[in-house]
Amino acid sequence: MKLYYDSQVDALYLELRTLQPGTATARDLTENVTANYAPDGQLAGIEILEVSSIVDDDKLQSEDKLQMAVEVVPA
Repeated sequence: MKLYYDSQVDALYLELRTLQPGTATARDLTENVTANYAPDGQLAGIEILEVSSIVDDDKLQSEDKLQMAVEVVPA
């Protein structure tokens, strides 16, 4: 799993599976949240736009801080 934050467009992408370019099917969940699905129908990633309205802005300023903001919960 990887997290990507683009401060220029204020978007966060949670990559669950790596896909070849152009193979994902996107489905809007809300106005600012899009789920990407692999060709086999499995969830591959989630994009959140205007993420600074959800997450404290200081947590988005550096990759280190963003990674610290992510909590891994054991199954």
